Amino acid sequence: MVTLNISPNFTIDDIRAIRTYNYEMTKDMTNEERDAYYEKECKKARMQYEEVLKSYGLEVEVGASA
Repeated sequence: MVTLNISPNFTIDDIRAIRTYNYEMTKDMTNEERDAYYEKECKKARMQYEEVLKSYGLEVEVGASA
């Protein structure tokens, strides 16, 4: 299994690592499987984003989620 390690300072190498990771995770998927994979990942990212906003006492925009 492919693992993803992101540095605390987030560099261009981290961006390359993310792209490689996503390629390895999706290279053998059908289009439908790939769509489902990215939809799931987007939902996870959105939830994390909302948690960060809430931790700073900011409001989540209504209707902003896809």
